[in-house]
Amino acid sequence: MIAKPSFEHLQGIIPKCNKDLNFWIGLYHLYGIHTYPHLGVDLVISLLLVQDGKICEFSHRLRTLQINEFSWNCLINGYAKHGDPRNVLFLFDRMREDFLYPSGYAIVSVLNACAKLKAYKTGKEIHAHLLIHGLLGSNPFISTALVDMYAKCGMIAEAEEVFRMLPHRNTVTWNALIAGYVRCELSAKAIHCFRQMREQGASPDAVTYACIFKALSHIEFSDVEASIGEFIHEIHAEVERKGILYANMVVGTCLVEMFVQWGMLAKAHEVFDEIQGHNVISWNALMAGYAQLGNDTDVVELFNKMIREDIEPDPVSFTIVLNVCNHSGQLDKGQMYIQMISTTYSITPTLVHHICMVDLFGRAGNFEIAVAMIKKVPISDYLPIWISLLGACQKWQNVKLGLLAFENVVGWKKNHAAAYVCMGNIYAMQKEENSI
Repeated sequence: MIAKPSFEHLQGIIPKCNKDLNFWIGLYHLYGIHTYPHLGVDLVISLLLVQDGKICEFSHRLRTLQINEFSWNCLINGYAKHGDPRNVLFLFDRMREDFLYPSGYAIVSVLNACAKLKAYKTGKEIHAHLLIHGLLGSNPFISTALVDMYAKCGMIAEAEEVFRMLPHRNTVTWNALIAGYVRCELSAKAIHCFRQMREQGASPDAVTYACIFKALSHIEFSDVEASIGEFIHEIHAEVERKGILYANMVVGTCLVEMFVQWGMLAKAHEVFDEIQGHNVISWNALMAGYAQLGNDTDVVELFNKMIREDIEPDPVSFTIVLNVCNHSGQLDKGQMYIQMISTTYSITPTLVHHICMVDLFGRAGNFEIAVAMIKKVPISDYLPIWISLLGACQKWQNVKLGLLAFENVVGWKKNHAAAYVCMGNIYAMQKEENSI
């Protein structure tokens, strides 16, 4: 019979074997380590160090251990670390069944899981627990996670309420609220919050600036102040002075997008050239800017240059160039790009890609190919693509196919006003032509 190791011996070898999951499974079966009440804690900690995601494979065995509060916290953090928010919330519920409650960073893990799954009810329960026990504001990480959870669930009023109650606010806490405003398209509030942040002595970081540039990209003109141009110039100069623009790709890309949205294409290109190590997102931002201004040739040149620099285009890149082909009626180039999507880059064409091609074929009068392409699209995407074909039928006064497209559109949306107007125009033009 194999002798059972001492508790001290097992404790000593745990740190040396923390990455060998099979070792733990064997140890579990061979020696029944669940008979050591306190060893469960060390076992959980060890499992958290497993990097290959197998924690889920073995975690159910831990339920036979005498798990204490610390062990539950470690296990919750382990699932959070491996990107499994559903099991984080499952373990949180199980923990409460044992009349225990997470503490410290485990609460942050649960709140982050609530944010990812939009589980705001659970988040509100945690908020209530923090208030009852006087814990709100005692830990900046928990406070920030709570603000972030409400913001990501679209509950801005609740996020603001928590934010106002905090005795101390750091940069990350300010960022959580500013990012929430941006996510909810409250750009003016995001900019106002940013100004308050600086007035109260908090230092903006790369995340702050990225959020502000996004806010400036989507701000409504009715909310624009007379001094907004000075503000843009000031923030641009600030990120340059701090070296953030050159060191952080996200900030640089957001600044390019902002200048594009304001129609300042020369400035956008200037910033683009200053960014170190472009990625597909920054290329897309610049291409989209030229496309908005109708500079089709420049868009195609940028697309080709991106490929020459070994940056693989993504679905957004192809959407931009296909729209350019659509607007300029370049059917041959459109066919080349749609073929390139799947054959060269193994990308599955999106609904937008199909709509562009149906529109292109329809505008060129190639209705048979357009209909054949529609049949390849999932039935759930039929409405926008039949609308596209209906528009092409109006151009070519194709009553028969136009009627088919119209029937498909109203079959999905009975009161689609544009479809009735379009079909009416087709009949009117046909009637006018017959009278002549």
